[in-house]
Amino acid sequence: MIAPVGGFILVYVATPLDICEQRDRKGLYSKARAGILPHFTGVTDPYEPPSDAEIVIDKAVVNPLDAT
Repeated sequence: MIAPVGGFILVYVATPLDICEQRDRKGLYSKARAGILPHFTGVTDPYEPPSDAEIVIDKAVVNPLDAT
């Protein structure tokens, strides 16, 4: 369906777990670590990064303004 308008590009923004926890405005990571939220990806459930991303932006290395 999207091919006529340009296709699909998978962009993976790789963000380390500690950075995700620092930016967590809703406190979901804290709740997951406390056992309140079971099956939370990256904490109690594994996270599997995409192996077929055309573009990978590593947020541990790249400044957010440079990634745009």
